[in-house]
Amino acid sequence: MGCRVGQPSRHPIFMPMEHMNEQAFQHLMEASKIIEERSKVEPSDHRFTRVDGLSAEVETLEFLAAFIRRLKPETVIECGTYRGISSVYMGKALKKNNSGHLHTIERDLDSCQLARQRLLKNELSEWVTVLNGSTATVTLPTGPYGIIFHDASRKYDELRAEFERFTTRLENGGFAFIHDSTFYESDESCRVRENCADFAAQNGLVHMSIPSARGLEILHRP
Repeated sequence: MGCRVGQPSRHPIFMPMEHMNEQAFQHLMEASKIIEERSKVEPSDHRFTRVDGLSAEVETLEFLAAFIRRLKPETVIECGTYRGISSVYMGKALKKNNSGHLHTIERDLDSCQLARQRLLKNELSEWVTVLNGSTATVTLPTGPYGIIFHDASRKYDELRAEFERFTTRLENGGFAFIHDSTFYESDESCRVRENCADFAAQNGLVHMSIPSARGLEILHRP
């Protein structure tokens, strides 16, 4: 809703500060909080498509699915299921391959249940197993793993623990993908890109960065 030329808007966000009452000021603060929260979860590059505020970009998921179709891995690991959007993309690729299985880990029980429902609806339960628990302790096949998708914690120590448990077991020719590498780059406790580079150098892996709305790192075992 606009306002006529020459007339001040009656919307409290556009009020001069000196004319703002307490209610209008609170309205402004709430609007600012909403904008701030959206800026945390929405990609800065609007060429990319998001299903929701926390799942990876659709283009990133299509990229992952294409790797699965090309490499035809037997075992795929996902750290951070959330509501199963990424699991569906990868599961559909495995189904088209008619081989392989995705083991996806999520510590939040409600998210696990939503993911299982989504996979059931897409007829992918045969190709994807949702595991409720911590990436540090959940029971999984011992490997080797063809593809790993890290999309849970970005904290340096926690991500490094995932690397030590899973990425060290990449099969020859395998790939690990790490999402949100630039989204948290201002957080000193994360340093995702630096973490990937260090781990790659220490373990004989190839490290590369792929431009995306929130950043994507790749580790490859030649």
